[in-house]
Amino acid sequence: MTLSVPKNQPTIGLLGCCSNASNSGALVSKILVSISRELGDDVGILSLPALFNRIPRQVMLAKNKVKYILVIDGCHQCCASKVAKSLNLRISAYVNLEEDLKIRKKGPFTTHDYSEEDYVKAKEYVIMKVRELLARSRELGT
Repeated sequence: MTLSVPKNQPTIGLLGCCSNASNSGALVSKILVSISRELGDDVGILSLPALFNRIPRQVMLAKNKVKYILVIDGCHQCCASKVAKSLNLRISAYVNLEEDLKIRKKGPFTTHDYSEEDYVKAKEYVIMKVRELLARSRELGT
């Protein structure tokens, strides 16, 4: 089976737990979409459900096509990092909104229950991590 690969390969793959069932997952989802729009070809969003289900094309992209993987979890359950570790993906940087930024997960059915302040704080923190990885890439000439 031949797998098609996008022409523009991002330097950084963003792997986030984007369960929109809770405030923290919805926040991660909103952040990843916003960052991918703002930073363009430097970043791309990896598919957590596809990786969980070991879809060959997605596993190949995560293992062989992105130089760095930034994992973003919304809470203490660490769903995205568990999937990454189960596939032996190289995690280059890690963010957990609950642990790193003290943004509390409010539980099921709280999709829209986060503040603009939490969104801005979390987005800025994730962008800082992305910029650190891009700087590392430039330093290494990769």
